[in-house]
Amino acid sequence: MLDQKATGFRELKKFRQCFIYEQQYFIVETFLNIDHQPSVLRIETSKEQSELKIPSFVKILKEVTSNNEYAGSTMARIGWKMPEADKKKIVKVLSMYGQQQTPAPSDLKIKREASYTSATPINA
Repeated sequence: MLDQKATGFRELKKFRQCFIYEQQYFIVETFLNIDHQPSVLRIETSKEQSELKIPSFVKILKEVTSNNEYAGSTMARIGWKMPEADKKKIVKVLSMYGQQQTPAPSDLKIKREASYTSATPINA
């Protein structure tokens, strides 16, 4: 099955962080091997969008639920780069918080998924 990999695409390497806030399950996926290491906040839920509560410590810079630019299959294309406008938006927001470096951009995007996955948190 691995021999059937499409040419022109790369395997995406992700760092996945999961947390529960207000009884809602969140997943932050940071793509480690592509331009600017974008992160996507995924919310797996059966709730309506108006019922979702985004934690105040998460800064959403762009809604990408219906944006194919941030679909995994698009980002997996060899040569894909984060749009310059999005990079500039990150820099602007960081400057408001007094940060000078490139972010671990868990603040960049949000993608809502209308599915429900049950999960049991692992106690450290």
